[in-house]
This record gives sequence, structure tokens and C-alpha cells, in this order.
Amino acid sequence: MTSVIEVKSLRKVYSRTNKVAVDDVSFSVQEGECFGLLGPNGAGKTTTLEILQGLRKPTSGEITLFGYTWQKHETQLRGLMGGVMQHNNLYDKLKVKECVELFASFYQNYTPILELLERFNLLEKKDAWLSELSGGQKQRVFLAMAVVGQPRLVFLDEPTTGLDPTSRQDFWHIIKDLKESGTCILMTTHYMDEAEFLCDNLAIINSGKIIEAGRPNDIINRTFEAPIIKEPRKATLNDVFLKLTGSSISRESYA
Repeated sequence: MTSVIEVKSLRKVYSRTNKVAVDDVSFSVQEGECFGLLGPNGAGKTTTLEILQGLRKPTSGEITLFGYTWQKHETQLRGLMGGVMQHNNLYDKLKVKECVELFASFYQNYTPILELLERFNLLEKKDAWLSELSGGQKQRVFLAMAVVGQPRLVFLDEPTTGLDPTSRQDFWHIIKDLKESGTCILMTTHYMDEAEFLCDNLAIINSGKIIEAGRPNDIINRTFEAPIIKEPRKATLNDVFLKLTGSSISRESYA
């Protein structure tokens, strides 16, 4: 498989506070896979994602996306990617169709707007103000905005935080369909079930460092003495994090 993202010895230190947010992080993401950065708030996930999107500069390390670097190929890279950030409040005074049209205007080639809205079950809401939508509907709009330009790579920063269980699972299936259509996805999450359902490979991050990486099942089996072969499974990614760090990632921690 072709490598889409290569990260080598990435480090980010915030000069004002001297805080080390990302500490010697290395990983690669292959074409057509969903790769997850899993960890608690403050682990360095969002900082890593923002550096990869060219929104922050690293202190040191090497990053290539599709063989390009931000220093030399920013224009090319902007046309190859899209993203959904944690907080998107800039578009509340626009209607759904207007939001997607706005982002379509940034690209030479884009998916027909109404076709995309129908695909994301938003056609009936095309003339609704974004501020009137539910959390799950808003996230579908933001994802439509991110993919309207037919990007080869999509970044998702904790895309289902705050959604109810039904909306989360609806969103998962949209992401899975994107991946199956050939789009490469890099996402951050602190939901274990989300990482296990969506991610082909992942890196578990704590205090800016990767403490484990690989396929979800391989990580679980490697962490515990006996391989987990038969159902029901006896361990989860939360058990892995608990064993490796002594603490747990729980949904209640982020309420």
C-alpha cells in the first residue's frame, strides 16, 4: 500500500509555557485506511492533527503528506485534503446548502451539492439555518463541507463528541462509507468503541507520547498475556490504556 502520511520524530513545545505537547511521535498512514489517534484530553492528539493540517508549526521533526511538505507544497496539499475540527461555530448564520456551496467554491472539481446532501441525509434540511440543526445534523453538514471537494485525505478531530448514541452510530457509518470509497481518514477520539469500529490502525497517545500502536485487536492481544481468540472478547482498548498508564479513558471524564 502507498503511504499517505509519514510522521518522524514529531515534537511540539509551546514557547510561552514551555509545555511539551507532542514528544517524539512517529507513525505512518496508508492509502485507503482509517487511522486513529486515541487518548485522553491533553494527550497531544489535536496538536498533532493541527500540525498535519498545516495549522501549527512543529518544533522539530519531519512530516510528509502524499510525498509533499507544507514548506514547499502548501497549495498542492490544500487541494488534497479536508477536515472537521472540534468546534465549528462560524457558519451558524448560513443555511445548509450555502455552507456546502461555500466550500465547493474552493475547489476546481467538486461533488454536486444536492447529490452530496442526499448522500448525508440532509436534502430536506438544505434551506435550514445551521443554528437550527441538531448536533448530529451539524456534524453531517461539516463532514459534507470537508468532502465536497473530493479530497483524498480527511482529518476528523473528535467528530462525535457530544452526540447522542444514535447520532454517533449514524456518523460512524458515513465515515466507514467514505473509507470504503477510497478516502484516507485520520481521526482523533477518546471513545474506545469508536476506535475499534472505525480504525484499521491506531496509535494510543498519553502525555504527548505514543505508548502503543497497531491494529486494535493486535494491540489488545499484545498487551495481555493470553491471546484473545474466542468470543466474547475479554478485553478492550480501555483495558489496554488502563494497564499501560494506570488510568482509564472513560466517557464520563469528558462530560
